[in-house]
Amino acid sequence: MKISRDARNKYEFAEFKFSEKGNIEFNGNIHLVRMFVQKLNQKRDLINYPEIAIRIGEFNGMALMYDINKFLFNLYKEKTQNLQLNNELYEFLENKIGSSKLEEAIYSLIEEFPPDIVYHEEEKIEEFLKDEIGGVENKIHFIDEFVNLWLGNMNPSYSPFIELFDDESLEKRTAYREIVDEVSNFFEEKDTFGPNNQNLIGMLKEPVEKYPHSIREQLMYIHDNWGSVLGNYMFQILIALDIIREEEMLRGLGPGESEVYEYDSMEIENYTVDKEWMPKVVMIAKNIYV
Repeated sequence: MKISRDARNKYEFAEFKFSEKGNIEFNGNIHLVRMFVQKLNQKRDLINYPEIAIRIGEFNGMALMYDINKFLFNLYKEKTQNLQLNNELYEFLENKIGSSKLEEAIYSLIEEFPPDIVYHEEEKIEEFLKDEIGGVENKIHFIDEFVNLWLGNMNPSYSPFIELFDDESLEKRTAYREIVDEVSNFFEEKDTFGPNNQNLIGMLKEPVEKYPHSIREQLMYIHDNWGSVLGNYMFQILIALDIIREEEMLRGLGPGESEVYEYDSMEIENYTVDKEWMPKVVMIAKNIYV
């Protein structure tokens, strides 16, 4: 999941590990998710505004969908036997929007959502973009991060968490929107993928388009429709859905305030004195077992 520089400065995520692309990946670790959400809620005025609290189930569902999108993107490369996909995408975008606009957008992406080595100022962005991972320059290696970022920002159900990965600055300052549009065009010409043989970007957008305001329903859709390609993520989805259901369960308001008994207003005990009728009573029984 992408985390902006501003969010890292505000929440101080020093104890969390970020990937080489500057993303935080929970990999189904619910304890880690709870710690992260606690960090977020500590900066919120939950006493006066309890409704703004981040819910663990919703956040975990969102983070899981980020992981699934990344997994499917890499699986697409494997299934289509096209490990040079990022190179092809970079060249395609370079031809469509121009080299300078593309490099400026990638630079801004690294600046706004920095990997640790850039965030801690151990290396300048210009040098970082020239570094290679597996023989591929970082400027090419990072090209698919535009997809990851855009999929998060176009999802209305992620709105409670948008400050973590808001792309507004990129959209205003760079050709980010053009890049996203051209990425969709790029995959229109590529092999289809998934259980329904779809365009990859169209497939990744589908849960959002069908259930734009519900993380739970998006997860259910992914579980029901993409199960054949998800592997171990199927189990993680079920756990995520259970946590969300637990949070959404109606607990009721309880029995109310207990009433303390008061004896002051009760009548005076005024029993008949047993000096006349009790000694003279005659009892008639119907059998001897009385």
